[in-house]
Amino acid sequence: MIDICDMGAASLDPQTNALLAQCKGAPLSEDDSDATDYGAAPLMCALGVTAVPYPRTPEGAAEGLVVTDVPGVDGVVIGARDTRTAAIVGNLKPGDTAVHSTGPQQAAQLLLKEEKRQAVLATKGTDGKQLLLLLDGNADKATLAAFGAVFEISKEQGIVMADATGKAGIQIKDGVVSIFGTQVVLGGRTPALPVLAGTPPGAPVPGVFIGS
Repeated sequence: MIDICDMGAASLDPQTNALLAQCKGAPLSEDDSDATDYGAAPLMCALGVTAVPYPRTPEGAAEGLVVTDVPGVDGVVIGARDTRTAAIVGNLKPGDTAVHSTGPQQAAQLLLKEEKRQAVLATKGTDGKQLLLLLDGNADKATLAAFGAVFEISKEQGIVMADATGKAGIQIKDGVVSIFGTQVVLGGRTPALPVLAGTPPGAPVPGVFIGS
């Protein structure tokens, strides 16, 4: 027999280390007192994927597909879903796959894009803005973007690192290292002495300093 249950609080079985979730079947009437209570049912879903159900909220609860005729237990959950995370589907096209947290924000996501040939690992910082690691097969580049700064490796640009202003960074391409910025400080973080051009040294090089 198979039933659908709402999943609540989760825990580990102290003897078997199995992940358990409180499961209660759908009520047969408006009064949920007749709903079957499967107690703390073990979750047996996909190998290599462990997901702890998010607790019930006013928007609903995670649902499990529970097998009820298993010796020794009231039920075993063999599959689950959470319709509160349906918004994640809006980012997917045919052939795409997503692995994501199941809390209200789906704050951490792994998106595998078939048509775009992309693998995207994304989460949110404390300011709510995204931190992103992107492997883009169509554009032949890999990008790490966080807090406005970007680190990118691509066939076209080589290796590029830029700060949040876009006005300072480093590019490494074709054996050349290029350092750019409104100021370039060599050998330290604080500008101390200007770099002088020419032999013998003459006028200061604009924006280039020996650091201290």
